[in-house]
This record gives sequence, structure tokens and C-alpha cells, in this order.
Amino acid sequence: AIARSSRNFEAEGDSLPVALHARRMSRQMVRDGVELLDQRLSFAELRQEVMKGDGNCQFRSLSYQMFETQEEYAYVRRMVCKHIAEHEEDYGVYFDEGEV
Repeated sequence: AIARSSRNFEAEGDSLPVALHARRMSRQMVRDGVELLDQRLSFAELRQEVMKGDGNCQFRSLSYQMFETQEEYAYVRRMVCKHIAEHEEDYGVYFDEGEV
């Protein structure tokens, strides 16, 4: 099956080495983009901060900006949800009916 897959690449006018090269180039572009972002942040005396990827990263980010810790994310989430509920007329267009 693997050999057939390789032949299919070649039959379609593409080759496995070209596909691998494209993947490597894509990874290099991401690394270059991260490096450029780091340079721009450094110029502004800022830096990236890694957020835990648990579905609360937006609230963790806000928590970090407000309290210099990610750990207040639950409080931030409650306050954001409360604000949205209290201002349903402003935010209702972003939710399905009955979600706010």
C-alpha cells in the first residue's frame, strides 16, 4: 500500500520529496514568522507568554494582562459572561437565540 501511494504521487505529477520539501518550507515559514513577531514585540518592550491550551486561553490571556497571572481566568470568564448577559442588546447578534 505504501509503494502504491508513492506511485500515486508520481502519477499525479507530484513526488514525495516535493511534498516533504513543501512541509519543511511551511514549518520554516512559521518559525520565521514567530521570529519576526518576537522582534516586533521586543521593539515595543513586549514578549509572548504561553497560555495553557485548555479552552480558556482567551480568558487566561486577559487574566494575565489584568493580574499578571493566568490563574484568575475563571473570575475573568465569569465577569465577561456577566457583562455579555447584562448587555444582551449589544452582543445578542453574536449568539443564537436563547444562548445569552
